[in-house]
Amino acid sequence: MLDLPAHPPLDSSDLDAQYNNRAMVPAYVEMYEKWEPLSAKVFTDFPCDKNIAYGTSPREALDIISPKRPGPHPALLYIHGGYWMSRTKSDQTFLARAYAEAGIAFVLLEYDLIPEVRMGKIVNQCRSAVTWIHKHAANYDLNPDQIFVSGHS
Repeated sequence: MLDLPAHPPLDSSDLDAQYNNRAMVPAYVEMYEKWEPLSAKVFTDFPCDKNIAYGTSPREALDIISPKRPGPHPALLYIHGGYWMSRTKSDQTFLARAYAEAGIAFVLLEYDLIPEVRMGKIVNQCRSAVTWIHKHAANYDLNPDQIFVSGHS
């Protein structure tokens, strides 16, 4: 058994600092600014359906970026980053290009943010989005047996 040195417990502010990615990447504003034109170009280069409601909250919406070739396509549901407290699905649309070019539909998920809702509500929204995509797959030329989930933070 390893004899590891004891570490003092982390308090709430220590834990918050560990999750503050913006503090770790000082140039984050410049990075976000570069994403905007790349994301806008995806919407013009590929077939897309924007702001499809999957629930009752105004933020419960999906964008579907589709490949140019016929489907049904596998679908990658992407949960945008932002520590569950910021950002939007459209901030990271630029990621869809590689998937659409490979024949995979890229589905961007929007959800309510903390502190307006609790984490459990967001988890339920994510689950609802998967169910909605499965149920409506044929309407968007998606393969209901090939739905995958990923995300970023």
